[in-house]
Amino acid sequence: MRISKQGLTRKAFIGAFSLAVLAMPSSVYAVLAKVYNLTETDSTIIKFDKALKRALIANPELATAKVLNSRELLITGKGAGRTQLIVTYRDKPNTDHQVVLNVSPDQSRREEITSTLKTLLADLNPQGTVKFDLKNIWVNSEGAVRRQIDEIGNQIDGEGTAKTEKRKDKQILQTETASGELEIQPLAGNYMVLLKGTVPNKAQKKRIHSVVSALGLSVVNMINITGPQQIKLSVRVAEVVKGNPFRSGIALRDKKDQFGIFPPGNLGTTASFLLNVDQVAAGTAASMSFPHSDGFQIGVNPTGGDLFGVLSILEGNNLARVLAKPELIVQSGETADFLVGGEVPIPVAQNENTITIEYKEFGIRLRFSPIITESGQIQMTVAPEVSNIDATAGYQLGTIQVPGFRSRKTNTTITMAAGQSFVIGGLIQDNLRSSVSRVPFLSEIPIIGTLFRSTSYEKDQSELAILVTPTFVEPIEKGAKITLPGENLVRASISDGFWNGKIAELLPEGQSALPELSVKIGLETP
Repeated sequence: MRISKQGLTRKAFIGAFSLAVLAMPSSVYAVLAKVYNLTETDSTIIKFDKALKRALIANPELATAKVLNSRELLITGKGAGRTQLIVTYRDKPNTDHQVVLNVSPDQSRREEITSTLKTLLADLNPQGTVKFDLKNIWVNSEGAVRRQIDEIGNQIDGEGTAKTEKRKDKQILQTETASGELEIQPLAGNYMVLLKGTVPNKAQKKRIHSVVSALGLSVVNMINITGPQQIKLSVRVAEVVKGNPFRSGIALRDKKDQFGIFPPGNLGTTASFLLNVDQVAAGTAASMSFPHSDGFQIGVNPTGGDLFGVLSILEGNNLARVLAKPELIVQSGETADFLVGGEVPIPVAQNENTITIEYKEFGIRLRFSPIITESGQIQMTVAPEVSNIDATAGYQLGTIQVPGFRSRKTNTTITMAAGQSFVIGGLIQDNLRSSVSRVPFLSEIPIIGTLFRSTSYEKDQSELAILVTPTFVEPIEKGAKITLPGENLVRASISDGFWNGKIAELLPEGQSALPELSVKIGLETP
């Protein structure tokens, strides 16, 4: 068998190449990756190009390592998270090599969470307008980063922090926990849920957020609210007070002041009468004690008699009416405060020689805080108040007069549909105060006993009702014409005022008494 020189040369080349390949390091065939992905219940074999001296897992709770031989490890996932595999080769025992292990949750658990979320959203959002995306996150469950994700990731957009912040600028009548929030502090877990879509009110948005967070998931809430959020509250306060006082009494005295009959406590008081007392008795003063200072005084001076008498009698009818109708608009979940009135200085004693002044507000005040529930109703805490200065309720402190106040107010929480009304406060009060001052025995004599007694009684009746009506409102469209009260009212001309007695006249529709600004403030941008 003849072999050419060319064939021998080709065989020698192939043999030399094969020996060179066998002599090359095994790393050509097994390159160590820097990141390995596996699930909680899966295992994977990692092959190394060199013999291993040492191998360990940074977090044994997430994965385990089993030695198969000097160049192979069996890695098994235990818990979702991220950890490192640290290995050292025999030829370089002082050099560590790190491999990242991403252990993802079991797929069956992800499917279970997805199924649970679909079921919950079907119940919480029957309209089907809310969707979700389930994302994996790699955060150590014991680390501070996880807690930061819990605090930030579970916020509802539009709110500053996950925790409820107390407003320092004004008192809050109620918080939105009344709308059904579960108040559960979730853990981030190893999943993040991204909520998207629309809901009609904020209460439904918060309910969905709270329930999903209760599963131990971080929640990014990007749900938009499409329903109305501005609420106008109309309050009507009506009060009618009726009084029917009655007073009577008789005082007698002789012209020479030798004897007299006076009701108790009236001996030192005097009153002037439309009588010519000098003609009755020379030297007699035109004054005399009387039983009631606010009663009608009837003087009696029999011709030629020695007695002078006064009959004091009064019967009155008082009527007072208070009507107020404040209206206020506020956003759901906020507290609005409305006051039309003034302030009265009240002296307050600090010590023996120091008096400071504090101001007491009075007038028509309205405070309310509404929340739109998931059903579309309005739950609100409302506190209307009508107060005015009452001189009869004040008191005199030396030279200082301290005023009194008369108030009608209430504070309650109610739930109703938009446009419905509630009478949240009502009062029917009937007061009767009577007193009789008399001389024992003598006052019991028929007819003559009238001279020895004084009678008075006070009868007051008051009726109060407070009616509230909430409604949804929308902002006024841009460019809409708004007519303010009194804007079309101007002073009448001199001729109309002189000849016709007019004091004001109305402008034609569309015209305003307010002048246009002649100077533009700022620059308008296109």
